[in-house]
Amino acid sequence: TVSYTFTDYRLQVQTIDHCIVNLATPLSGQLTSFNAYIALSRSRGRNGIRLLRDFNERLFTHHPSEHLHREDTHL
Repeated sequence: TVSYTFTDYRLQVQTIDHCIVNLATPLSGQLTSFNAYIALSRSRGRNGIRLLRDFNERLFTHHPSEHLHREDTHL
C-alpha cells in the first residue's frame, strides 16, 4: 500500500480517494476551521475520510475569526 503525508497547504491542489485526517491541535500552532475544511474537502467523498483521533468541537461551532465575524455583521 502506498501512503503519503500532506499538510493542508500542500493538499489544496490535490483530490484523493481515501484519506486519514488529523484534526488535533498541532503543537506548533493553531488549527482553524479553514485548515480543517481544506483537509476534509480534498477527498472524493465522505466515505473516503477517516479521522485519526478526537478533535475539539469548537473548531466547527465557533466563528474562526472575530475580525471576520465583525465584518460579516456589517454586510
